[in-house]
Amino acid sequence: MEVIESAAVVDQPLDWAQEQFGSAELGDVRRTRRAVKLAAQMATHPAGSIPQQTQTWGDTKAAYRLFDRDEVTFEALTQPHWERTRQAASQRPIVLHIHDGSQLDYTGHEHLNGVGVIGDGGGRGLMLHSVLAVDPSAGPNGGPEVLGLTHQRVYRRREVPKGETRTQRKKRQQQARVWSEAVEAMGMPPDEVRWIHVGDREADNYDFFDACRRMGGGFLVRAYQNRRAAMGDEASEASGYLMDLARSLKPLGQKRLYVRRSKNRDPGWVNLEVAAAPVTIFAPWLSGRGAEPVRCWVVRVWEASPPKGQKPIEWVLLCSEPVEDLSAALPVAEWYSYRWLIEEYHKCLKTGCRVEDSQLEKVERLKPLVGMLGIVAVRLLQLKQYARLDPDRPAEECVSRDHVRVVAAYFEEPWEGMTVYRFWRLVARLGGFLARKGDREPGWQTLWRGWRQLDLMTLGANLQADLA
Repeated sequence: MEVIESAAVVDQPLDWAQEQFGSAELGDVRRTRRAVKLAAQMATHPAGSIPQQTQTWGDTKAAYRLFDRDEVTFEALTQPHWERTRQAASQRPIVLHIHDGSQLDYTGHEHLNGVGVIGDGGGRGLMLHSVLAVDPSAGPNGGPEVLGLTHQRVYRRREVPKGETRTQRKKRQQQARVWSEAVEAMGMPPDEVRWIHVGDREADNYDFFDACRRMGGGFLVRAYQNRRAAMGDEASEASGYLMDLARSLKPLGQKRLYVRRSKNRDPGWVNLEVAAAPVTIFAPWLSGRGAEPVRCWVVRVWEASPPKGQKPIEWVLLCSEPVEDLSAALPVAEWYSYRWLIEEYHKCLKTGCRVEDSQLEKVERLKPLVGMLGIVAVRLLQLKQYARLDPDRPAEECVSRDHVRVVAAYFEEPWEGMTVYRFWRLVARLGGFLARKGDREPGWQTLWRGWRQLDLMTLGANLQADLA
């Protein structure tokens, strides 16, 4: 078996594209070569349209022909990347498989056929479910390392019928088992390897817990429903409700975590109380009679003294892993805090790769484009992670030397020895980042405004060199 030592970013886009798409089975080796070339062009200019990425009319036509072939499907393009990531995940002792859903909004694209409803039903688009594999402690300086995607699905959401009956609702929910289907699609981990499926409140679903159990994996889910429950792992009947029971637990100690910005609070480090205990969750009526209860652990993480005017933090987590004391509870709280990486991934796909700007007019052609850009987005997320976790890494190991030299020349700095952190700071300055003392790290929109500007500058520099 091929040993994949690291999911580190390949420095040259063509090498990276060959690794990700070179084994794709598209019915003809020439199509596979075309997919590799197009992926490299997308990785070089991720925010551009297909004509901007391909640059020549011949390459543009070839890209459109590629996506128009029946053999070039979302699954055919993405399967090699999934398999590569799963293989990497099979060589680590613990891997978090972080799930999340997102919406791709094509409401303004009037000529796109085959999309479904999104949002409250007034928009048009596609649903996307992604699973991002993360090694929680193998990254630079002991931080999380993004391995890649282990599964992804793009689908059309069904409209909810007016006056929906209880039976219809049960049938519809059974047909939309994207969370549990993702677990099943990934298969079972090897012996002595632990895969833990992580999800936000939308994953608080009995089918999801059951799928993790059947497939030999663990789960870490933020509770949403105040389910019937009982403390202990041998209870035969409910003694109360989950949230009430969790809030009655005494703290085991504290954990200091960095909290990202949200609409309810500012970012920063906070001290959180941590409590844990075994719990039995009883199956809801939708699961049918005789469904086994879920016997797991509940971990409550909360902020006892929030800043004035800010909403206090509280996570009630359901976890399959034993949490018998503070030393076991602290890693669980930290693992859940890495869930923001999947949100960063979706931002990268939408803002960094501008996937919602596509003007393709058929969903059958759009889906493989989403698949290819979804893997390009992984690369961009890994680049940004290295800037944060391994800031002293040489920039030319992560991006092309041409980009490093151009941005260095523009800001009148030496390019040799430039770190990846310094490179991204300069790129952000091209996008409008002021880099003042006390400013937070630049966001995706600022970074990709700068990247598009740098792309044009690098293209101009290369043209000038060719004409000289």
